[in-house]
Amino acid sequence: MIIGNGMIAKAFMDYDADDVVIFASGVSNSLETNEKEFQREERLLCKVINDLHDTLLVYFSTCSVYDSSVNETPYVKHKLKMETIVAENAKLFNIFRSPQVIGKTSSPTLVKYLFDKIQNEGYFELWIDSYRNLIDIEDVAATVNYIIQNNLFRNEIVNISSPVNTPVLEVVEIIEKILNKRANYTVVKKGASYHIDLGQCKEIYRYLGIIFDEDYIKRTIERYYTDSFNENSVRKIRSGHQFSGENL
Repeated sequence: MIIGNGMIAKAFMDYDADDVVIFASGVSNSLETNEKEFQREERLLCKVINDLHDTLLVYFSTCSVYDSSVNETPYVKHKLKMETIVAENAKLFNIFRSPQVIGKTSSPTLVKYLFDKIQNEGYFELWIDSYRNLIDIEDVAATVNYIIQNNLFRNEIVNISSPVNTPVLEVVEIIEKILNKRANYTVVKKGASYHIDLGQCKEIYRYLGIIFDEDYIKRTIERYYTDSFNENSVRKIRSGHQFSGENL
């Protein structure tokens, strides 16, 4: 059973198993501060757990718990509370912590935010010392599926992330090249990096053939954003407006 309709839920839309509940209906905006949104997820999660019996519960949390710059935010505190509820009340569970996930979504993820800003020539502040861990939603889904099918890490918390952190500046430069446009930003001396322990997931990545090479981020962003960019390009050309971005 899949609970939710966002990016993570859609990644498992073909998953069909009566003995597994994939809970993907949580708060997705890391900037969320509305207590009602947090309470909505908590009520739904508790209801699901009460109906579980011997069913495996799969819950998605966040690697931001390791980031000292954001781990005191309402969002991260909420996710930690949900992890505790799962661990103390579900008989069988997998808790997966993920970082910034790249995929098609309407939620304000880092990549979507930057892509929209650069494409629409919007202004933003760039934290020059900020690093983010980025991973393809398809790689998250493949890893989670492997873990579930092989009964691994039962009743444990597992990090599913890239083995490397990427400077936000590098993400901006990648999007600039894809769009062939200069970003409009001011550099701010802020930001940090943090370590995520992958444990045995490194071996799972190798088994699944997931390669985090130097083109991984560019390749993944292009997969999900190039089509929409090309569609917008055609619309503007047909209406007589050409893009004015210079070569990078």
